[in-house]
Amino acid sequence: MSDFLPPDYKVPESEGSYMKLAQGDNRFRVLGKAIVGNEYWVTFMSEGKEVRKPKRVRMDTIIPVGEVEGSVKHFWAMPVFNYDSSKIQILTLTQKGLQKAITALVQNKKWGSPENYNLIINRVGEGLETEYMVTPEPTDEDEEKMIAEIKKEYEEMGIQMNNLYISAEFPYGGDPFQKQEVEMTDEEVEKINQSLNS
Repeated sequence: MSDFLPPDYKVPESEGSYMKLAQGDNRFRVLGKAIVGNEYWVTFMSEGKEVRKPKRVRMDTIIPVGEVEGSVKHFWAMPVFNYDSSKIQILTLTQKGLQKAITALVQNKKWGSPENYNLIINRVGEGLETEYMVTPEPTDEDEEKMIAEIKKEYEEMGIQMNNLYISAEFPYGGDPFQKQEVEMTDEEVEKINQSLNS
């Protein structure tokens, strides 16, 4: 075997702002609290083209059945450091098996919050045949120093996870990388619920 590339090298798949789970191992560190809610997809026209986007709502939001394409899924979204791309990104998980596995780690006294260790999600297969396995990974002192620097960078970025939820201003969700959090009044929340129910 040639030593042209490192033995554990793989081409990064997640170059944007959102981490996607690639085939094989996906190693990351959670940098902040997760937000949770329900996610469903809608299709709409934008500049003469059909666009399909997810709508993410808080747990207590009523979702109109007629607007949903496919099914409504419970989601988690969290800021992470993706080791493969060496970037701070947002990871969204809708797979119940992954949510249950990570919840079990969080509730285990020896592991606790995934902000304190790395997670590796191994993905194998495609479509309905896809399988995932979650493995926690302890880190050494040197890696923790690196993570401390990454956490400082994350805090300076001012990522606003709540911007992922739909709002009166952003009916398909806003940009979490926009430093200012989208604030909603009680009236705006009521308007959204009314529009979803009409």
